[in-house]
Amino acid sequence: MTTDILAPLPVTLTEVADNPAVHAILASLPKYFRPVRPGAGLSTRASDGLSAGASDGLSGGASGGPGAGAVVAVTTLAALRAALHDRPSGILLTGTMATDASDAADTARATDATDAAQTARATDAADTGRAADAAHAADVAGVRELAERVRELAEHAHAIGVPVVVAGPWALDPGVTAVAGALNTEGASLIEVTATVPAGRSPADVLLDQLALLRTALAPARAVEVIQADAHGHLARAQVGEVPVHLAATVSGLGTRRARLDVLGPSVQWRLSFADPATAGPATVVRTDADGEHLFPTVYESAYRAAWRHLHAAVTHGAVPPYSLRDLADDLALLAA
Repeated sequence: MTTDILAPLPVTLTEVADNPAVHAILASLPKYFRPVRPGAGLSTRASDGLSAGASDGLSGGASGGPGAGAVVAVTTLAALRAALHDRPSGILLTGTMATDASDAADTARATDATDAAQTARATDAADTGRAADAAHAADVAGVRELAERVRELAEHAHAIGVPVVVAGPWALDPGVTAVAGALNTEGASLIEVTATVPAGRSPADVLLDQLALLRTALAPARAVEVIQADAHGHLARAQVGEVPVHLAATVSGLGTRRARLDVLGPSVQWRLSFADPATAGPATVVRTDADGEHLFPTVYESAYRAAWRHLHAAVTHGAVPPYSLRDLADDLALLAA
């Protein structure tokens, strides 16, 4: 990333993006961003949900939107659609996709799975398995619909020249981006991505974060298959190149949130460990080979703060974000396959 800093960019925050944690991050980047303002001035067209068609909120001018040169932070696809209508200099999509995914899944269940679920409730335990299958099918349908909507927004953002950076707990951690050139799957026989997360996050949401981490640290995954997903966590498998990948997460109220990426091979192994994002603790990167363990320099910066820097670079220097809206659409499509 270039270190040539231009004039600070004005920032507009919308919805729950307007919170003390975000204000603290922006205050720590005074050379990049000006003091923020609330998002009341954003256009409200197409902000009433994701059911709007491609023509709703995806065309028009920037009247009533952010000031000239402003960047916008949003937390939902509905707010993203409205922000794109106003054509800001750049957009940071933060938070989680849980609300958007659950809304799409609820719609799919209402239209595709209601009869199957009612039949199962009225019959014996064997039919309960069919209800679970129907619910899973609805979830897949919801993710597929979400992927299509994200793809539509990504293509529109590209067409009008608005960079969108997607923030997450691990993918943009500076510890990852610092070793991305050295970290690879050469000689690897297995990749493991594990996490402990609090209650309230959907399996699809956590899986998206894990796929994003794989994409920025190594390469995009392929052939994703969810083996199990419920309120207790998930288990899935995939491939990066020809190397098998195990993805798992456990929901727990004990301790703090954490995650880990292991690239395992007979001669070289990598271990990337991530602290609870709420603590702003640094990631640790360790490479193990015949000479022992090698700890890479620690970078004391959260993935969310780094995401703001990537947004500034995309707006001021045309840098390609490490994880963009198109990347999110691709990973959603992997889950929907």
